[in-house]
Amino acid sequence: MIFEETYHFLLQNVSSKEFDVCLVSLLNVDWDGIIQLSPTQTSDRVGTKRKYMKEMIKRLSSSKRQNVFVPDETEEGTKYRFNLGPTRNLGFNKHTDKYCKKYSFFYTEAFRSLPLNAKRLLLMAAFRMSTLKSEKVMFKYHEIVPNSKNQGNRFFTKSRLEDAIHAIKNSELNNVVSIKLENNPYSYTENHTDAIVFSFAQGTLNDFLENQTERDLLRKHIYQAGFPEYINDELCKEIEGVGMSLYKSLLKIEKQKSMKQGVISGAKDELLKLARFIYNAAIKKLALAFHSKPELLANPKQASAYFSTLICDEATQEMKNYANQRESIKSLLNNEFLHKEISTQALGEEVGFIEVYEHIQPIREKYNKVAHISNVLSIWYEKWVISRYDALSKDVEVLQTASSEEVEKVKKKRNWTSLECALNSLRELKARTYEQLDKLTEQVKSYGNKALFADGSFALFEAEKQSLKDYFAFQQDHMQNLTNVSA
Repeated sequence: MIFEETYHFLLQNVSSKEFDVCLVSLLNVDWDGIIQLSPTQTSDRVGTKRKYMKEMIKRLSSSKRQNVFVPDETEEGTKYRFNLGPTRNLGFNKHTDKYCKKYSFFYTEAFRSLPLNAKRLLLMAAFRMSTLKSEKVMFKYHEIVPNSKNQGNRFFTKSRLEDAIHAIKNSELNNVVSIKLENNPYSYTENHTDAIVFSFAQGTLNDFLENQTERDLLRKHIYQAGFPEYINDELCKEIEGVGMSLYKSLLKIEKQKSMKQGVISGAKDELLKLARFIYNAAIKKLALAFHSKPELLANPKQASAYFSTLICDEATQEMKNYANQRESIKSLLNNEFLHKEISTQALGEEVGFIEVYEHIQPIREKYNKVAHISNVLSIWYEKWVISRYDALSKDVEVLQTASSEEVEKVKKKRNWTSLECALNSLRELKARTYEQLDKLTEQVKSYGNKALFADGSFALFEAEKQSLKDYFAFQQDHMQNLTNVSA
């Protein structure tokens, strides 16, 4: 989608070719906003020379162009992040945020051949078409050509508007949109243009391109992990849905904590990188599982449930790492006499604890960020377990209380053969949760910082385990009261 912030940037800050480069880039960004096209691929798609493409990237990366392209070092070398508007659909509210769909005609040679003002005019019309959901839209004349009271669109004058309309009418896009200058029939002023009406061809509103970047990356990672078969769209959608849920839930928790405790510098960006790491690691494991569990390929819902478990496994490992890292930094932070000695040596004079406090501010900031992310992961893990248990419990209740038709639907969805099989799924989830938390505790004891006290990371996992035990006990009592069966 072309969000409002990006829309205004395209209208006011780019050349004709840069306009095309931005549109192509928007169609090829991943959830992190990274453009997954090389400059060479982009130059080929917009029909420009590679040398000129490098110059455009340099300009779009400058502060004069709002640093729209930001260099980002990846395993595949330097790529660029598109730095305008919400990427990934994360943080986007479809009820309040305005956007323009990436209509197909934006990506035609006919559009690329238009002069800049003609592209601006069509973008303005397309944006209004998208927001109003109507293929016929109208602008008041002075919304486009400013008068003495309106200095908004500095790039349009009467003659420039006429030239832009003429260019569109004489292009191959004249079968996509027609433009008319109209007089207000209710005005007393004759021979005065009051409105500009755009009439798009029927079906244009729904003729748009979808960003397939994440799907391409998913298939690429599965192939690189050793599974050479083609993954169909239905299965990809299920896997992507789990990945998107990971991103959204982590960001939602992070936002809630930030609202209560204040924004932690760099925490959100690190959390997004962590989400990508978890997602990619789980994809690799899923690719390996396809060899031994071919039934996953035929059952997308079952595959998504399995993939969600892999996501949880990776997330808990990161939860352990951040919990241990937090306690390590905390133990360092609390060693005031060590910092006093280091600060004295660094400054070449005796210092007091006030100077030490200022000297170790970077360590304190690092601790705050790591502790923040550790807490976010801990909350996410508990929510994941509860969500999975709730879903299983509801389906168990269906087996006990619903009609035979609904029971069969649930059995098919869950691959359950009986009520006992369903109850075993609940028991297995509880047992797996306890085992996972016990394993994390043992890993910290074996490989963690030996200088830490046992009331650090260990206590965190024990508290998590007790909280989930209490939840399971409550749910079991509820089920017993409802169905008189034990989970």
